[in-house]
Formats: sequence, C-alpha cells, structure tokens
Amino acid sequence: MNRLLFATALSARCHWALERSLLLARGFGAPLTILHVVDEDLPEGIAEHHRQAAERTIRDRVEALPAHRGVDLAIRVVLGRVARGILRLAEEEGAGLVVLGGPREEHHFSDMFRGTTPERVLRSAKVPVLVVTRKVQAPYRRAMIGVDFSSVSRRAIEHAVGLFPEARFFLIHAYEVPFAGFLHGPDSEAAIGEQHERKLTAMINDEMQALERQFGGKAPLFERVMGRGRPQEVIRAEVERLRPDLLVVGTHGRTGVPHAIIGSVAEDLLSAPPCDILAVKAW
Repeated sequence: MNRLLFATALSARCHWALERSLLLARGFGAPLTILHVVDEDLPEGIAEHHRQAAERTIRDRVEALPAHRGVDLAIRVVLGRVARGILRLAEEEGAGLVVLGGPREEHHFSDMFRGTTPERVLRSAKVPVLVVTRKVQAPYRRAMIGVDFSSVSRRAIEHAVGLFPEARFFLIHAYEVPFAGFLHGPDSEAAIGEQHERKLTAMINDEMQALERQFGGKAPLFERVMGRGRPQEVIRAEVERLRPDLLVVGTHGRTGVPHAIIGSVAEDLLSAPPCDILAVKAW
C-alpha cells in the first residue's frame, strides 16, 4: 500500500471513517492524506475562512485520537469540485485506497449514492473505495465477499485478500431457481443447487491456487456460503448470522457503479448497510 486517501466532509459520521483510516494506515505502515474540498463557487473570503477552519478542525480531531501517533500524516484542504478533487488527488498521490464516510443519520443511505459525490467517486475511482458506515471496534477480521463466478468477483477476492490477509473470508453466492414448480429429474431444484455448489467449490479451489502462487503459499482459507433466493435476501440473512465487519463487492469498469453498486442487489444493501463496504473495480 503506497498511500491512503481519506476524504472528509467534516460530518459526525466522517469521524468513524477518520478512525478507520488511521487504523488502516498504522496497519499498512502507509502514509495517510486527509482531504477536504472547499466548494470553489464560494466567494473568495468565505472560501478562505472555510479552508482555514476546516484545516483546524481536522488537526484537532486527529490529535484527539491516539491512533494518529506514528502515522505519516498530511492534511490537504483545497478549492474545487468535491468528487473531482478527490479523484485528482488520489491519482496525483498514487493512493491505493480511498476512504469515505457515511451520510448523516437523517439521510437514507441509498440517497447518498444517487448522483452525489460518493457515487461519482465510486464510478470513476481507479482504486478500491471503502465506505465506512460503523463505529470502529477493531481491525477487519471477518470479510464477506459476494461472488457470481465472474472476473469482477475474482478481482474483488484478490483485492480483499491483498488488503486484509489476516481476515477470515466468507465467499457468498446466491442463486435462484426459475420456474421451480416445473422442474423434474436432472433439472430439479436439488440438482440446480448442486450445480451451483460445484461451481462455487471449483472457483474457490482456483482462487486458492492463484493466491498461493501470488502470496507464496500463504493464501487464506475461504468458507463457502451459499443460499437459494434473491441475492440481497440471502446476503442479509448470512450477514445477520455470520456478523462480518466488512462486505466486499465488485464493480464493472465499463458501467461503473450504476450497474454494480446502484443495481438492485447492492442498492438494497446500501439502503441499510450491515457493515462497512469495500467496492472494487474489475478493470
């Protein structure tokens, strides 16, 4: 990890993301840049006042947290468009991870991802984006990764393992059986379930071999989680049962967030996020 970039709106929820960013920077041994973007349309005097106040606020909040000790820290407060400023600085500094905070309590979480700054960042970022939605308790130890046998899923697995190699990983796959009442014989519901289970097992074996080559035989073990039903329902049920502290989802480079994050499954999850969410772009 070369550098982390945490973009803050200075809201109360962003304090959790600040704590998480400091914890990650310490764990990775990587420098951390904290960024606040002041709206470039503000009058010059107001913008400068906002800039100075934002820098003081960030410094005060950082110094109040013990986790900042030993972290190579830089604070940047710049004028510009928020999403554009985040993306520009992430590219300029070669950040390997962008961290964002969640919205205020009174906002519906999924509203945050419709035409707003986080959506634009997630759509265009070239590196993984972590959205922090919960108070920090400890380093990530239980990560659930949604898989559908695509290259998007494989990329999400690779990034999750690379970032959090000590975590316990659950690969979750949900499948539906169309026209279940009309199926018989080799096309029965049980047979379809077995087909999906075989594909999930084969994918896990392939991923473990690839990761062992990549990490020198230190690939983690993956636990299979599979259920029949609508993906969002299966995922919510398993999140409730397994209590992961991180949910990892893949996005398509071609279509960006509207397809993979703002699609029906992920949008439903983001409307009431069960834990922090890491979005990884496939290419």
